[in-house]
Formats: sequence, C-alpha cells, structure tokens
Amino acid sequence: MKPTRLAVRGVLLDDGKIGIMYVRQHDCYLFPGGQVEPGESLEDGLIRELEEETGYKTEVLDHLVQVIYEEDKMIHHNEIYLCRVLGNGMMDKTDLEKDWGIDFTWIEPKEVVSFCQNALKQYPKSVIHHSLCHVVEEVLKALKRKGIA
Repeated sequence: MKPTRLAVRGVLLDDGKIGIMYVRQHDCYLFPGGQVEPGESLEDGLIRELEEETGYKTEVLDHLVQVIYEEDKMIHHNEIYLCRVLGNGMMDKTDLEKDWGIDFTWIEPKEVVSFCQNALKQYPKSVIHHSLCHVVEEVLKALKRKGIA
C-alpha cells in the first residue's frame, strides 16, 4: 500500500486575485501550504506554512474542499482552506523551495485556468501537471459553490 501524505493548503484572495506558488523547476502552480508537524492542528499548521511560504500572517476562514489524488509512489491528501491575509510576517523558505524556484505571486483565476489548459497540452503525460491542475480546478469549483469566485 502506498503511503499517504497529508497536506494543508491555503487559498488567499485579494482584489479578485488568488495567491499561489509558481514552481519554476516543474513549470506549475500550487497553492501554498504543506505538511502539518506532529502535535499541530490542521489550521495551526496551515497558518505556519502560509507565513513561511508567502511572508504573510493569515487566519483561516473556512474549509473549502478536500482533494485526494494518487501518484506513482504516494497518495496526496489535501485539506484546502480559504484564508485571509492579516499582515506581513516572516518568510522562511526551505532549501528545496529555493532550489526549485518556488515563488509566491498574485494571479487572476482565469490566468491559472489558462495556464493549466496550456500545461496539459504541453505536458500531456505529466502526472504532476495533471494532479496540480486537478487541485486548481477543484478549488475554483469550491469557490464558485461558495459564491466567492
């Protein structure tokens, strides 16, 4: 049986734009977040991860959606929350995040959709692109259901 990786991800919205991480190494987008440390609640882990990756202090507003997908060696279980920026914090990227060229940016939702459509054409067999674009699609659907996007 494949191991399962539980991750929390945050959706930050500002003036119609979505806060998202661009990963230069894989030419893809993903929502900021990561693994929860032992003893942390999902929400506390997410707040910590968001500050480390985005440089913003945040608060969790609402659970948006759960997205589970499988790759060759692992099952990815993502709990995704709508969050609000409260102010500036302290960014603390890992060496891996620096090596992969992971940077936080604000982007229009339609640009993310367009990127995913193009990426799936450009990388038709890429498990990473299919998985991450699936997460983007599910998040945008959840935002629409809540009347946010």
